[in-house]
Amino acid sequence: MPITLPDFLQPLINQATPIDWVQETITQVSGTEVTAQMLTLFKNVTQQLDTGITDVLTGQGNLTMFLIAANLNPNDQIYQGKGNEVINETITRTCPSGDRQVNHEIITMYYEVTQDELAGLGITGPLQQPNTQNTYWDQQTGSLLEMSYTMVTRSDQVNADISINVALAESNVYSTVQ
Repeated sequence: MPITLPDFLQPLINQATPIDWVQETITQVSGTEVTAQMLTLFKNVTQQLDTGITDVLTGQGNLTMFLIAANLNPNDQIYQGKGNEVINETITRTCPSGDRQVNHEIITMYYEVTQDELAGLGITGPLQQPNTQNTYWDQQTGSLLEMSYTMVTRSDQVNADISINVALAESNVYSTVQ
């Protein structure tokens, strides 16, 4: 008997599914605060233009996934005063502009969801969810190059994998950074 995804996952799927691509344009830098315009093109060819601001030192703002401080090194905290996330390693990766020094963060999480937490969802527990997130930022600029998130959900009734992948398709930033 096939099981459909729980209702609580539907809003995430609804939000991500119609997006074709997103273009981020840095419009202003003042100290550690970066302002950018985000142009989102949806698969139905409509567009949405938003402005975002993030402090790359503290992570305050709404562009934190896309930008971190430049020139971080392994074991450096990604955002000061915001959790314990650190750069795990700096490696060389091939990017659209060629080989780049890249900061990599890997987060692994494991959840065991109890029957009480599943109440009302029509799923009997326990439900196990190992999750992995890999994020790569350009070391020199702090801009996001690639992010992948995988959630694996297993129980006697549910066998579901959800993956979200974001990757930089092209950039003109490397021709201007010295």
